[in-house]
Amino acid sequence: MDFGTVVKQAFSKTFSKEGFKLSLLTWALTGILLLTVFTTAFTQSQTSTTSFWVALLTIPVAIVAAVLIWIGSIRVLHEETFAWEYFTDDIAGTFFTALGAYILAGIATTLGLVLLIIPGIIAYTALYIAIPLVVLEGKHVIESLRTSWSRTQGSRLAIFGLGILLWVITTAVLAPFQVATVILGTFTDPVIYGVAVFLASYVGIYTQILTTAASVAVYEDLSKE
Repeated sequence: MDFGTVVKQAFSKTFSKEGFKLSLLTWALTGILLLTVFTTAFTQSQTSTTSFWVALLTIPVAIVAAVLIWIGSIRVLHEETFAWEYFTDDIAGTFFTALGAYILAGIATTLGLVLLIIPGIIAYTALYIAIPLVVLEGKHVIESLRTSWSRTQGSRLAIFGLGILLWVITTAVLAPFQVATVILGTFTDPVIYGVAVFLASYVGIYTQILTTAASVAVYEDLSKE
């Protein structure tokens, strides 16, 4: 894997016109879900049971929305063009397969980290492109994990380095906004605080797009070999 090329491609995809459209779509859906919860909480304050069930129902809806956006984002970032069919074509089968692959990869990584740390890092790097394989090649759950394990051989140290780089960037970018929202929430009026929260959430969305773009860039680089 060419580390420099992958990093360059990840940033290029993230800050492209398509990346900007994805950020707006993600922010809009997130805003709608949050607005639904908060509006219900305030309007139904006299019946806390109603608010509780609405908030509880929002959780699976948010999970479904997040996975659908994830699938569509992978397709958009790979094709480098924004089209609504990327969020709808064969979406049911892809949704459950991607979710299954994500859960299994997550379990393998978590167990590895809990046991001896190193096995968890190996699982994380070895299964790094499992989801792009599901979305872009139509692999089944186990097939995507096996293929990812095979294709990442010889590149896992570079993938680990990429993961560290993404973590550093995400932490460095989000930390100032998170600190600012806490300070502004304590000492300023609600309007300024709301603007700060909006900016923090929007920057957070871009870090998520960068992470997705990185997995797509790694997939593309390893698929050439």
